[in-house]
Amino acid sequence: MNMSQIVMDTNVFVSALLSADGIPHKIYQKFLSGEVTLITCPAIIEEYEDVIYRPLLKIAKDDADMPRVHRLAERTHTSLGLPPKPRGRFLWLTREAKH
Repeated sequence: MNMSQIVMDTNVFVSALLSADGIPHKIYQKFLSGEVTLITCPAIIEEYEDVIYRPLLKIAKDDADMPRVHRLAERTHTSLGLPPKPRGRFLWLTREAKH
């Protein structure tokens, strides 16, 4: 069975944690339940953590469950070719996931 793979922009990831009513949260729940695979890399995991732990957002560490995200996400193990601009990372990662 081919499982769907997703790349989740940081804004979508944060939205998933802030509101249980939206589509981002539904996608996040599908990831946590194993219905889809989240493709990521160390730089993006760092970006997720940097943003979700900002005091302004008031996201509890338990709500983010980053240890579970670390366990479940499929990471590319190379950062070679990773673009310097954060926005380009998601396109790069999408391309990497296809290989």
